[in-house]
Amino acid sequence: MPTPIDGAITFPEDSGTGVPTATADWTSAGHFGGQQAQQNRSDYVERGLEFNADFAADELEISDGLAYVLHDEPVDVQDNDGDYVNEWDQGMTITTAVPVVDGIGLEPDAVNYVWLSPELTTNNGANYVVGQDREADEPDSPALLVGLVDTGNEAVHEVHREPRARFQVRLHQTVVERGEKIEIPEGYGEVLAGPIEGEGEITGDGRLKVV
Repeated sequence: MPTPIDGAITFPEDSGTGVPTATADWTSAGHFGGQQAQQNRSDYVERGLEFNADFAADELEISDGLAYVLHDEPVDVQDNDGDYVNEWDQGMTITTAVPVVDGIGLEPDAVNYVWLSPELTTNNGANYVVGQDREADEPDSPALLVGLVDTGNEAVHEVHREPRARFQVRLHQTVVERGEKIEIPEGYGEVLAGPIEGEGEITGDGRLKVV
């Protein structure tokens, strides 16, 4: 016999999926954002947000673009009466489209961290936040570090341009090589997809070779 789960939220549901119209879901922002709050699809720049630094003036221009920013705090969502009494514990991903912005001030002779920070209490609000301390200056969630500007060395480094991915795969080999051999028992394992220096190829015996 099925065991009902009290407090569960299943979205979306309406008369098209089979529930009575009177109990159909309301379209809360938290519902739609919660659907996107997936580890493999959040916290990265989809396009644009390219840095153009003026080191003589210590100013930064950032091109227009689109980013998906994870808000890792619970948000309230509506029940079938339209009241915000349910809580979406997973948080939500904010889709933020921004125009070109110039004249962003930079600290001279310092590493400047630049975050894109959607503003949840203002409709269509978003900010760029610049700080020199990676931890102390990071804005409250939601915020995504999109780049660093080293005004002392006149260097720019754009970050989080691709999503970080985690997959569960069936392992058919017991040995994986990435710099050194690692023994992995047969069965299921995880593969983390992140930046890899150089070009990679899968060899005929199932090893990952980075060249």
